[in-house]
Amino acid sequence: MNKQSNFPRQLALWLLSNMDVKSTSLVLRDGSKISMDEFDVHIILGLPYGGSDIVQSKVLSSCDMEYFRSLLMLRPGCEITLDYVESVLYRDYGSSMSPRQRQAFKVAAVIYADAFFLGPRGNSPKVNLDILNNIDDPNQIHKKNWSRYVIQSLRAAAGRVQDALNNGNKTFTIDGCLLFVVIFYLDNLDSGPIIPYQSSVPRIVYFTRDLVKKLQCADRDTSMCYGLLKARRSNEVIYTRSGNKPAGPFYVVKREPRFFRGSVMDYVRTLIHDNNDACAACLTELTNYIDISHHIHSVKKQLCPDTLPLNIVMSCRAQLPWPRGEATRCNRPDIHGPTDILNYEHEIVAKEVIGHSDFGRSRFALCFTSQRPSNIDVEELTSALKNLPDEEKHRVWFKHDVPYHISMDGVELLRQAAPGTDFEYEFMDAVIRFYTQLDDKSYSVLNDNRWCHYLPASFSVDVLRCGDLQQSEDVHSMFIGSHLKYNVEDCRMIFAPVFLELDWHCYVWDFKCRMITVLDPTCMNMEEKFIENKHSKFVDMMHEAIFDCKNTFFRGWDVSRVGWERNYAIIAGAGGSRSDSGVYALHYARFFDGNAMRKLIPPGKVDKYRNRLLFEVLTMEGNTGHLPSIFGSVNDSKLA
Repeated sequence: MNKQSNFPRQLALWLLSNMDVKSTSLVLRDGSKISMDEFDVHIILGLPYGGSDIVQSKVLSSCDMEYFRSLLMLRPGCEITLDYVESVLYRDYGSSMSPRQRQAFKVAAVIYADAFFLGPRGNSPKVNLDILNNIDDPNQIHKKNWSRYVIQSLRAAAGRVQDALNNGNKTFTIDGCLLFVVIFYLDNLDSGPIIPYQSSVPRIVYFTRDLVKKLQCADRDTSMCYGLLKARRSNEVIYTRSGNKPAGPFYVVKREPRFFRGSVMDYVRTLIHDNNDACAACLTELTNYIDISHHIHSVKKQLCPDTLPLNIVMSCRAQLPWPRGEATRCNRPDIHGPTDILNYEHEIVAKEVIGHSDFGRSRFALCFTSQRPSNIDVEELTSALKNLPDEEKHRVWFKHDVPYHISMDGVELLRQAAPGTDFEYEFMDAVIRFYTQLDDKSYSVLNDNRWCHYLPASFSVDVLRCGDLQQSEDVHSMFIGSHLKYNVEDCRMIFAPVFLELDWHCYVWDFKCRMITVLDPTCMNMEEKFIENKHSKFVDMMHEAIFDCKNTFFRGWDVSRVGWERNYAIIAGAGGSRSDSGVYALHYARFFDGNAMRKLIPPGKVDKYRNRLLFEVLTMEGNTGHLPSIFGSVNDSKLA
């Protein structure tokens, strides 16, 4: 699975370091406490509570182990590994499961969920053999008190973190069900209109990435320390501390649009995919606390404006005010007081750029035309897909592994085609790959440089999270790699879909004119000053991130980050609604020539564009997903 840095680990660490383990409560900055118990886990995550406790056994006999291997349909004597457990969960079972397969799936789901989500422990996820005796009867799993297990694991994790901090340890892990404690804390804060009500449970369905980010920002003061907001009064919340705990389990009373969808396993898969093993993230990886690249950038600025080759950058690293590989004493904004943390080195694979050739001609100048599906095929296919049985929709329809893994099932993909629902970043990334394939085919017949390079939508998401982009293999592959059939440094334009304030936009870098153009579909009828106020800060962040990556991944690409103009474009007829912002942002990336929009989406046709993008993603080259059988009966032709 593709793993990205997308979890508020600094906040989780601060919460664990400020937990009163004895009373299982969070101690706020003003000294007040927010107590929590197993029922609160049930409210947030929907896990079973009540029933028999999870008893962790330290010893399993050889007979016991053979029994669990048999449950998992594993050969005698083989080790129960997470890779095998994952293979059980992702296996294609055809139209239905046998009773034995259902049992194996249930056991595998619990083992997998525990390793990554319920009670992970240690620097890397692993099978916890101590819980196996609790799932020996797969039909009784739901009668176990998994909510109490989460609380117990968190208390143990908080104790380990506090002991490590008190002992001055250089490295340690933060583990336990971190997402629960983060959402519990944020949902109990008096955040004004950001969370106006608590009307839906499990509460996890309400907490999108963007909502978590907003609440994080609201709870940090100017020194970036958490704890700025006060706790809600007890009579304003639905948690145990309100004193209104019901006798039985809470049931979902309302479902809202949400990021974490479906079953617990759907949630766990999403958590691992998007949160970089957040439940067992090593403290030494908290790059916001020790960002070597930012220090190098400040050293470089004193020497020369942004055109230093990597060998000089590496010599600057040698001059940093701490020894390489040793601990550094620094003040961390999210923990009270200084703490020793370990610096780490990451091998940088840079591309040598010798000279600069001419920018490539645009597809508009070359009059390229692409084979496109007919409207009849698209409408016929979309209608047929929506009418498929649920079992077919829950299969993985899209799977693409170059340069990194993206997968979406039918439910996720059909949601992209639903009117009034904006695109998710995985789908945006898939379309960007399709655009790159179109250009690969068009330019393959010419001996010419490429005109534009597309950054995936996930790049802007990572920038927004302030991750250490230069340390990411995924980000490295966005600029360099054998999958790119052209030189990024020879491209005149860079297009980047950007997610900001719950909408998609398109930012464009013109390296010939040294111009950054902002295309905001929701502000095409606004004043330029309004657009500038909305975007200027994030434009600067994206610009710095792109040039930081340029200076890290390339040697000799001599172009400075300074002296770039900003153009906050207003194009008549090019705007659209917020719920369609993803469609428009992708359209801009394809039809903006640097000065004007070559093609507009006709009024009332945006849903047709949605359906067409879905069709093109499903039929793109390299999709190894399980396409529905109706593809063979639809009169379509795959893009050659």
